Amino acid sequence: EKDLPTDIQKRKLYETGRTLLKTSGYEDIGMDHFALPHDNLYLAQRQGRLHRNFMGYTTTNTELLIGLGASAISDAKYAYAQNLKKLEAHRQAVAEDRLPVFKGHILTEEDQEARKFILQIACQGKVTMEGLRYLDDSALKETLREMRREGILKINADGFEVTDSGRPFLRNICTAFDRRIILNDSTKDPALFSKSI
Repeated sequence: EKDLPTDIQKRKLYETGRTLLKTSGYEDIGMDHFALPHDNLYLAQRQGRLHRNFMGYTTTNTELLIGLGASAISDAKYAYAQNLKKLEAHRQAVAEDRLPVFKGHILTEEDQEARKFILQIACQGKVTMEGLRYLDDSALKETLREMRREGILKINADGFEVTDSGRPFLRNICTAFDRRIILNDSTKDPALFSKSI
């Protein structure tokens, strides 16, 4: 652990990599993903067709994603399941003809609504006011206003849009819509969710 870079060092490494990719002609299309202007991912992002799943960005949106291998996550639209993380345990389960799943979650209606917002931000870099109107969450609205004050988001006629300086913080913006992360924040259990840095 002591040999791993700190959060500040990771951020600097990310910014260095981002600068190198952009000077080489790549465009920032989302969370840690870059594509050349003629690539399908870039075109899908510009045309509003980009999708994101547990494996990253894709031009294909499917209601069933089967994760194969250790730690892989499957998505069946209304439920998630994650495979065993340790390779040895995963191999043993497969050898014994057992599903190598160690945890799962059935999505509530609230989870499904949150996913819509998160995908809008992660794939299109925006969230519409029409979608936000149904939300009766003053804390979320204040978080969005704070992000606007910080220059991460800007407001336009349709809603909120991620600024160029906000693009490296897409994961943080998405987190604002994930009630499970917010509610579990008091536990400070790092094993529950991915870190933004």
